[in-house]
Amino acid sequence: MPDLDDGYLDCTYDTAEMCTECGIGALQKSPFRMKAEPMWGKRDILQLNWVFDAFFVSRRAYQDVFRPLGVRCNEVLGHKCGKPLESVVQIIIDDYADGYLDLHDPFKDICNKCGRSKIRPHDRGFFPRISQRRPLCIFKTREYFGSGHSAWNAIIISSDLYKAIAKSSLKGVTFYPLVD
Repeated sequence: MPDLDDGYLDCTYDTAEMCTECGIGALQKSPFRMKAEPMWGKRDILQLNWVFDAFFVSRRAYQDVFRPLGVRCNEVLGHKCGKPLESVVQIIIDDYADGYLDLHDPFKDICNKCGRSKIRPHDRGFFPRISQRRPLCIFKTREYFGSGHSAWNAIIISSDLYKAIAKSSLKGVTFYPLVD
């Protein structure tokens, strides 16, 4: 849970390799914490406003859609009590693409402090082709996206996972097809 001091970073992430200027390099080390159970409404999938490469799903959605495809999950803890919340889990996405995105003249920002680069967020049209696809149903790109102090890896899902999400009418996430 973020407070003005960004205390969630040290609680949730190993920040030893993270650049404080661009945000690249943080690795999740502990479960996320939420203030309370999510107010799901009509959604079954959500992201936290400040973390773009972590997805959370209702336990029902996990059992019905993600688990049968071999996707693993982490518990999400209550912020104050430290106990697992009942209605939500985090989807584990710890595999990365074998190849790189086919980017023609990408809009890259290079960090003045660490020298690493990130691509400005993609928010419409087809997502760039990936040179080698993984035989997994969900994985991260090697490239970082973001602006300012925010950095994340884009998430790629298989057509099987997309079809399972669509068939179950899960709401709460937007998809962009890959260039094929």
